[in-house]
Amino acid sequence: MLRPALHLTLGTVISDTAFVSDFVADALGVEGEFLKSGSLTAGGVGGSVSLVYNRRWANDVEADLILRHTHIHLEPIAGDKDVSGAAEAITTALWSRLRLPTGYDAFGGPIRGFVSPR
Repeated sequence: MLRPALHLTLGTVISDTAFVSDFVADALGVEGEFLKSGSLTAGGVGGSVSLVYNRRWANDVEADLILRHTHIHLEPIAGDKDVSGAAEAITTALWSRLRLPTGYDAFGGPIRGFVSPR
């Protein structure tokens, strides 16, 4: 199965020095701008496409194999006006799982896990 998805992203980008400044200020219990702090809000739009293989056997054993590629374009939308730029967040991941019956039922169906007690 081919499964596309649209992503809208909103987050805060903070510099390393701002993170360290906040950490040290909290640890010492002081308020101060002894290190230059800075952050901005970034937003983005992108998408992903997943190639999904799912197989279920008659004995309630289930296997999944998923290949997913994601691409999101990010730009600053608030914060320091002197900061400009853009970033591309691109990832590709392959993962799988195997679910085995445990011998227990809940809500009218089998509970599956990674280890079978039988």
